[in-house]
Amino acid sequence: MTSQSPWHVDGHLAELRATDLRAAVDLRNPAAGVRVGQFAGDAARQAALLQIPIAGGAARGPDSIEFFVRGGDLVATYGELPATPVRAEIYWRFIAAQAARAQSAGEAGQTASELILSVQTSLLDSDPSLAVGSTLPAMEIWRLGDAESGRFAECRPVGQREMVFAPKSGPACFLFRSAAPLSYVEMVHPADFRHSTLHAIDSAAGIWQLQHRLFEQRLEKGVILRSRLRGMFVARDADMAIAASEYRRFGSSEPPLTA
Repeated sequence: MTSQSPWHVDGHLAELRATDLRAAVDLRNPAAGVRVGQFAGDAARQAALLQIPIAGGAARGPDSIEFFVRGGDLVATYGELPATPVRAEIYWRFIAAQAARAQSAGEAGQTASELILSVQTSLLDSDPSLAVGSTLPAMEIWRLGDAESGRFAECRPVGQREMVFAPKSGPACFLFRSAAPLSYVEMVHPADFRHSTLHAIDSAAGIWQLQHRLFEQRLEKGVILRSRLRGMFVARDADMAIAASEYRRFGSSEPPLTA
C-alpha cells in the first residue's frame, strides 16, 4: 500500500478515507457491501452499497482470500470453494472528483466508487451468476429511461410486488432520493446489464434493495467474465442531470485495466 492511497487496511477491514467520503469494506464478508459512514459531511450509515454475495467468514480458510491496495484500488481475490467452484476477483476502485473535467463539462465534479468483478473456474462447466446490489433508504426512486435525453421515470412498486427492469425498457441507472440533500446513483455498464430487481426490505421505514443479475451465461474453464458497476452520491438539486451525464460517460468508457 502506498501512502497516497485512500484505502487503509487493518486485518480484513479496509477503510476508505477520502476528502469527502468515509466508507469501509469487510474483506471477509463482501456480501455486507460498502458501508458508508458519511459523504460530504452527511451521514449515510444505513446504506450498504455494492453488496457481493460471495461466501466469506467461517466458510473460508486464511489462505482463500488474497488482497492488496494499489493507488485508488482495493483488490481482493476469493478462491474456489466446494460449494461455489468459482474464483472471483473484486476491484473496489475509488474515483476522485476531477476539477478540470468538471469545469470543462460545466458541472460539479463527482466522487464515485466503481466495482469491477471478474469470475473464472477450474471446472469444465459452472454457473457463475450473482445478484449484486445495494440496500438503502429512499423516499423516491427513479430510473433513467433514455440516456441521450436524460429522461427519468419514477419507480412505484405496487404493494409488495417486485419491479423487474430489462434492457429493452431502458438503462440500468437508478437514482435514490432521501431526506438528505444528497441522492445516490447506481448504474451497471450497458455491456453487462441483463436485468435488475427492486423490492422493499421494510416498506414502513422506506428501506429498499436493488439487485443486478450478472454472469447469467455458463462459465467454462479458461474463460474470464467481467462486469462493471458504479455508485456515487450527487447533489440533490441537479441529481438527474448529473446521473444521466455520468451514465453516458461510464457507458462510453474503455474497459478498465486490472492487471
